[in-house]
Amino acid sequence: MALNPWHAFEDIPGQVALDHAWLSRIGDNYPFFKSLFLKPSSALATVFPCPRRCGCTHSIIHRHDKTAVLAVCRCNPPRCPDIPLTVDQITGFELDWPKLARVLSRTFGLNTKFLPLSPKNTAQFGSWSADGIPAIITIQVFPSNFRQAVAELAAKLRQPFLLFAPTSDHVDAVCREILATCGAAFFPLDANTALTAKGALEPRVPPSQLFAAFGPQPVKPNPAPQPRYALRKGLGMWKLIFDGQEAYLKHERGIFYVAWLLYNPPEQPIHAIDLMAKIPEIYRQQLGLAPLVDPTTGKSVNLESHARIQERSLALDDAQAMRAIYRKEKELEAILDSEDATEPEKAEALRELEELAEFQRQHTRRSQDSARNAVDAVRKAIRRLHRNLVREVDPKGNPHPVLCPFALHLQNHLLIPSARYIGPGSPPSKKGPAGCLTYEPPPTVSWAA
Repeated sequence: MALNPWHAFEDIPGQVALDHAWLSRIGDNYPFFKSLFLKPSSALATVFPCPRRCGCTHSIIHRHDKTAVLAVCRCNPPRCPDIPLTVDQITGFELDWPKLARVLSRTFGLNTKFLPLSPKNTAQFGSWSADGIPAIITIQVFPSNFRQAVAELAAKLRQPFLLFAPTSDHVDAVCREILATCGAAFFPLDANTALTAKGALEPRVPPSQLFAAFGPQPVKPNPAPQPRYALRKGLGMWKLIFDGQEAYLKHERGIFYVAWLLYNPPEQPIHAIDLMAKIPEIYRQQLGLAPLVDPTTGKSVNLESHARIQERSLALDDAQAMRAIYRKEKELEAILDSEDATEPEKAEALRELEELAEFQRQHTRRSQDSARNAVDAVRKAIRRLHRNLVREVDPKGNPHPVLCPFALHLQNHLLIPSARYIGPGSPPSKKGPAGCLTYEPPPTVSWAA
């Protein structure tokens, strides 16, 4: 006689038992039911049934290192040998209620909604139709507990609902009368579901027919089609969709600049300072420009986000200072070469020449103004992002299938077009002002918001 696997849920108190107890009640379908509905229990068994079927149970004694146990006979006097067991053999499996709710709501085409209810071993797992008719399952071992759960649900809800149970063994005339008073209906799972050869649960009758008395099937909104290319900011993470595949990136500064360029490919290369000014407008947070100091007052200058910065290069000041030093050096060298100059004058001239040489060694380094610092900051942030993407790997240690192609895309269509020079000493690769960036996407790439 074939076993009814649904009986197991009403035979085992608390729906938690060792592997062999479930197997003996479910039979050949146990692997499927285990994957669909059960999960390992956090509590370990304290007793183990005797394999000799003598009627006794063996007490569990744990090893000091918790790696194994010994099942000791409790007969008096002991008649059965001790049984060495592993921890897995005394780990029970229990009903996973959220998993049960997901499987049943998917099987019957319901809107998933898991909510434990006050009758013990009872929960709502979904709803039907636009009216949100609750779908509830209760699993009871004894008929009296089942009748009590039905009465409590009817008294609390006072509206139609769909009641499910593993079997109809506990349903009697009193239960059906209670359900009829509030317009509820009962559906046993063993009579309304079938297990396929692949281990999936299917309804025997289409849900639209099964629940016809409770209104039409709920209309589930069609999910929006996923874009092929997108880069969206989340909470501390960015979601990247590249060529239809998803991946997540940790937030870093360079992603702001890259995201703006991806979604706003400039017709003309945009200066790095203008790019920095675009970011606060989009993300409503000031990333901070490079420090801009008023040379006359020494104070930082507050600029609006749309301000365009033009600064006199400090190299011009350096050139002016060097011309003055050069003229002074010529005057001092003329004194040293003059036959009319006295020895004290020549000694003073030599001392001033040494001071000028020391000044040049310390203070004539190549100057960088604030605009150049801003350009360097933007370029370094984008290049750092590119390096991090190139180094990403999947769990097997292979190059990441999404992030690495994205890095190559940035290199070919953002970094290379934005480079002013192809390499050191090479002629310019494009015409345009220095310090600018651009993005030149191929015709097949369009980034969706």
